[in-house]
Amino acid sequence: MSHSSGSSDVSNRNDVNGRHQQRSTRPPHSNSKDRTDVPNPIAEGLLKTASALEQKLSSRTIQRDDTLGQKFRLKLCETLSDLLLVHIPEAWTQDVPNRLWRMCFYNRIGELRSRIAREGKRLKGSSAAAVDSASNKKEGLERALTTFLSEAIVLYDFLIQKYETMLSVNTSPPPQSKDASHPESIDNKLKLTQKQILHRLLIHRGDLYRYSLLYGKAEMSYMASSLLLPNQGNPYNQLAVIAQHRDQACVALYWYARSLLAPEPFETSRSNLGRLFHSNTNWLGRHAEKEHWWESPDNTVMKKMSRAEKTSIVKLFLAEYVDLHGNFCKGVSTAETDPTDVTDATAAASKMDMLLSQFQCLLAEQCLGDALVLKMICIHVFSILSSQDANG
Repeated sequence: MSHSSGSSDVSNRNDVNGRHQQRSTRPPHSNSKDRTDVPNPIAEGLLKTASALEQKLSSRTIQRDDTLGQKFRLKLCETLSDLLLVHIPEAWTQDVPNRLWRMCFYNRIGELRSRIAREGKRLKGSSAAAVDSASNKKEGLERALTTFLSEAIVLYDFLIQKYETMLSVNTSPPPQSKDASHPESIDNKLKLTQKQILHRLLIHRGDLYRYSLLYGKAEMSYMASSLLLPNQGNPYNQLAVIAQHRDQACVALYWYARSLLAPEPFETSRSNLGRLFHSNTNWLGRHAEKEHWWESPDNTVMKKMSRAEKTSIVKLFLAEYVDLHGNFCKGVSTAETDPTDVTDATAAASKMDMLLSQFQCLLAEQCLGDALVLKMICIHVFSILSSQDANG
């Protein structure tokens, strides 16, 4: 099995999500006494085999010839897949979805991407005679990564299809008894476990699509995960990463806000949000504000703009809007507060007045879609809550 990926800097920074995902969403071991607690020797045997293979993969040094590692990964992949398909309660309590992702795919993807990055640096510093050799090596690694990702997606498509079938087959009416030992209660518990596993499989498939630069498919997989368990913040964080790849800072801010406001927030979004504000500020520093187009009578300046000019104006407006909310999230200083690392209240009020005037002009010219305006409203709610926290 081979793997591939070629994400930009945003993806590299946010790959920390893969590691945090394992820590922050690890399922708790159940203490309840129901039929899922009955020892399952077959599952125990598979788990023992998986642990031994994981140990071999963890102790293996990175080598150019990955034949042995590929053999271990393939066997581990088969073992963990069997657990996911046949021994569902044990798969959930023993964190099998994350173990499959981390040991069989995420780690290998990271290895290949690191090697591709190293070869890219060598290529830049190579002599004319060595360019062809370095270029061929980099292209070979990129092909290996592409193949690996494609094969991984095939497996995840298969597992997801199986779980979708299970959920439709296991749909049952509400139990007549709340007794935890009641068969229908156990069926409902199994259904919840299946949904939790499917939720993670969808996120991991979305990550594979993202590494493959198939952002539309990645977005659909993350969306499906969020609809399955809307109380979880993780899929919203991944949707924010996709928005950053598309250079949509305002949309990314919206999804990070959703991630942090979810009943079970994905805390990595907090640091990702800080990086978003930083990169947005840098972008603003490279793009000067145009003439005060919003101050013209009857919006005459905008009416004369081409479509491309209006698009540029909207992009700059949204960047300023994100910057303002970055200030809100840090907090706003007053005469009674320490001004260190917070925004001056007078400057913030002045910027709000400017953005409000721009917003009214853009609405009048129908430059902002309904979906974007709704996202901006949600961002306002998030900023109000964040500024309250920042200012105590």
